[in-house]
Amino acid sequence: MLGTLFPLSPYQQCLYHQHTYGISSPANSMILMLKLRRFNDSATLISAFQQTLNRYPYLKHAFTLQENQLAAKTKEDATTKVHDLTTLKADQQTAFIKQQAEQSLDPSEQLCEFHLFRLNDIETVLLFKWHHMAGDIVSSGLVFKTFFDYLTQKPDVGDVNADSYEEFVKWQQEFIHSAKGQTAREFWQNKMKQLPPAGRKEPLDSHSGAISHFVIDRAQTGAIKQECAVKRLTFAQYFLALFHQNLAHLFRYDRVLTMMPINNRPNKAFRETIGYFVNFVPIVSHQGEFDQIKQEMTAALNHSSFPFNLLYGAEDKTYGNLFEHVYKYQDEKVFAYDSTLEVEKFGVKENIVSLDDNLVEYPRGGLSLIISHSDDTIKGAFHYNKKRYSTEEVVKLQDSYLKSIKL
Repeated sequence: MLGTLFPLSPYQQCLYHQHTYGISSPANSMILMLKLRRFNDSATLISAFQQTLNRYPYLKHAFTLQENQLAAKTKEDATTKVHDLTTLKADQQTAFIKQQAEQSLDPSEQLCEFHLFRLNDIETVLLFKWHHMAGDIVSSGLVFKTFFDYLTQKPDVGDVNADSYEEFVKWQQEFIHSAKGQTAREFWQNKMKQLPPAGRKEPLDSHSGAISHFVIDRAQTGAIKQECAVKRLTFAQYFLALFHQNLAHLFRYDRVLTMMPINNRPNKAFRETIGYFVNFVPIVSHQGEFDQIKQEMTAALNHSSFPFNLLYGAEDKTYGNLFEHVYKYQDEKVFAYDSTLEVEKFGVKENIVSLDDNLVEYPRGGLSLIISHSDDTIKGAFHYNKKRYSTEEVVKLQDSYLKSIKL
């Protein structure tokens, strides 16, 4: 049954209209995929999932258009499926799990689903998937931690304000129409006029994704920390500057343009709110100069409360694919959880399903760099569309990038 008009943020509206135009992707899903050993109690796992949904009822919503208005409907039970794959060979198990993981969620039907794949008597694969409209990377850390809290029966999971994202949407609308909002709008309008043509291409009709990983060890990570301290740069600024430098050199750009997702939670009240707070903004430099990147990122952060996609309109299907290059920096601690179960991140120690190889679309038809920082090491990955970039080009870019960060 449909409820009242649901207040979506401009960020969510952009994702929804991409869905209505058929621009769907596994990259629009937030995923937790784990292998659990000696824990085949499906009822307990499903119960923890349902308890998580009860704590965050926002995840039970689906969205539909009625008379040109976006309304919400509540689904009492999200999809939960148990798959017995014990009779299949290992490669058949892999193919089946990959197929389920890659299927895009339809936000008009459901925002999340839960799968269990029984591989044998002692191993089960867990897939917890939810649509990006429901939350960002910070939200996923909160949701997945809550799931493990229920699974391990922690006595006090805590309370949550179920309506807090709606409060954010109201706050954002007030900001957009305020004097500060108008100043931010003018800032982005002026930025639009300065965007170089390099890095802007029409999206391809289809995606053929690939990924190239690299790891920076503890010693090198320590050296980079010292270098950033000397230059007064953050890690995010440092790695973006080097990305711009290498793009300018290899592709002969006079100026470099990348899109960068910024997680904009404007105040402490929304720090533990489940919702989508990501604002994709442009970062421009001449040749990746450190000072210029620092200034660009600082200015972008200072104006990030104004949704950049409003300059295009929520129904502009090209916005999500506006830029050829994307840079994403994330802190891995957001995924930290404490579990007494014997679990391992699926696909890391045993290459049964290489999830990252299939969930690649930043953007549709482009080349992107994702940097993940933990306390000891830095992990990176170049995501690219094989229909636009050859493996040789990406290997050359990665080699050049790694050489530029050796101190």
